[in-house]
Amino acid sequence: METTTDEGGSAPNTRRWYPSLPSLKTKHHRRTTSIGGDPSPKLPNCASFTLASPARNSMESHRRTPATTPNDIAFLFFSAAHSLHLSGDDPHKAHRYAEKAVRILDSNSTSGLQLITSLHLAAATLTRLGRCKEAIHLLRRSVSISTASPDDPNCAHASFSGFMQLGDTYFAIGRYASAMECYESGLSVQKQALGDSDVRVAETCVYLAESYLQLLKLKEAEELCGEALAIQDGVSVRRVIGLVQIAKGEYETALDHLLLAVATLSSLSSSSPSQSTSSSSSSASSSLSSIVECAFLDAIIGEAYLALGRFDEAELAYHKGLAAFVLVYGEDHTSVGSLYVSLADLYLKRGSFNDAKLYCEKALLVYAEQMERHQDDGIDGCRQEEIGVGLSRVASLFESMGEVKHAVSLLEKARGMMGSSPDEGSVVVAGVEAQIGLLQLMSRSYEDAYAYLGSAVARHRAMAGGERSLVLAALLNQRGVACVGLGAIWEAAEAFEESMRIFERVSGAHNVDTLDVCLNLAGAYDAMG
Repeated sequence: METTTDEGGSAPNTRRWYPSLPSLKTKHHRRTTSIGGDPSPKLPNCASFTLASPARNSMESHRRTPATTPNDIAFLFFSAAHSLHLSGDDPHKAHRYAEKAVRILDSNSTSGLQLITSLHLAAATLTRLGRCKEAIHLLRRSVSISTASPDDPNCAHASFSGFMQLGDTYFAIGRYASAMECYESGLSVQKQALGDSDVRVAETCVYLAESYLQLLKLKEAEELCGEALAIQDGVSVRRVIGLVQIAKGEYETALDHLLLAVATLSSLSSSSPSQSTSSSSSSASSSLSSIVECAFLDAIIGEAYLALGRFDEAELAYHKGLAAFVLVYGEDHTSVGSLYVSLADLYLKRGSFNDAKLYCEKALLVYAEQMERHQDDGIDGCRQEEIGVGLSRVASLFESMGEVKHAVSLLEKARGMMGSSPDEGSVVVAGVEAQIGLLQLMSRSYEDAYAYLGSAVARHRAMAGGERSLVLAALLNQRGVACVGLGAIWEAAEAFEESMRIFERVSGAHNVDTLDVCLNLAGAYDAMG
């Protein structure tokens, strides 16, 4: 069973009434702890508030009796599906077994909690298969069942878990507004059940803060971090606060929080051996987890130092994190590749082009090894997008070194990596397409630029759900430029007009970006006569 360690070094929390499922919130969504895209070492446990033991006992009792009732048979299917889902060996069979458990329990009106749990598992198996819309349907149903009995603590737990898993699934397909609404509902349920000052509420606040951070909603992320910090001062809280400060450009403040997080983590690691000598395997696992989390913190600290122009300190932090990742994961892990890219960026800013190219090539070797290793069995969505993000970062560096064709080739490879992804609204896919479109625009390949920018615009429209963002405005402006290059002046004018309206509403009529679009629109009107 999966365990989580509360900040401050408390014992792992294993008190759950159902076997834990892997977090659907994959590490590429938040999935990132680094603005540069490094995956998170640990996410707060989003299904971690305690239930009374009878609920667990009702499930455990099936282990001791022959499978003679529908509930017994359902439990056997559930257990088989859960084992297959955790191992990842046969996701299709895992889904079939979970579906059978749901079907059996569905006909038994006395098995509400077991039905909810089976719905959660069935949704998780569907998500792994890329069938997110079907998973959402099951999770909505589970939430409707669990919220029907708000006074039952077991149902409150199930409701919280359902809201969080539903939010994860919405986030995975780019429906961010719906995802955040589910997360907020889950947090509200948890607060009602546990109170506002429980440590697990703080963990969920950090989880939500990471989501808002990825959406660049820094005010909301900062408020949730403050709420979590008021409950408990921990490493994860300081890490996310540091990331928020980096996103705001407050690098010195970010360093204060990040260095404090490293110091806290180091002190916890050094004190843990003396606290318990009875479980060596658990201690070793905890030690590795601390090493990995410290490595991610070092990577973020390196970013802050790099932004401040403190290259020597950034290099030291990056190499420290790199050594830890190699120790734990080996030399061909995507986290190692990500730090190679960070070092390449550092050397490029120093003017050491040969060193920058060397580390770019090292990163490409890591990503090529990952793609070759998983060529037969396929790459899961999390690893797939990590590799895609890594390739796009390398492409940006080659672009900075004037190797535009190489950059476009890498970006197209990154886009191809994500081609089979079910996340039709993926912000990462849209970003890669926009990047390719801009490079094609610079190369005067207007047809390719128009195609890629049009696809990026469509994805952003799908993700926004009617909301108009500055990113969409910028993309519309660039697509308008591509239309001008193709001689499609009327279409260019329409794109410029929509872009101008968004910029005026969000940034104001006298903003530099708004004025630039106005000039483009004036040129289009002039060409139209």
